[in-house]
Amino acid sequence: MDLHPRIAATVRTQFLLGEYELAAFATLREVEIRVRELAGASDSDIGVKLMRQAFGNQGPLADLK
Repeated sequence: MDLHPRIAATVRTQFLLGEYELAAFATLREVEIRVRELAGASDSDIGVKLMRQAFGNQGPLADLK
């Protein structure tokens, strides 16, 4: 399975070594960093707060279809 290059660079080795928990954590961290960048959020916005801010009804990444 191909991974996004940004994620692959961070976690491929961990995954291949069987460090699945670390690989999953690092992947989610990369997703959070990218969402923060795209949403223009501050570094202090993390986790659920960040995702609600980014993808909520008025969020910059909301899918309003």
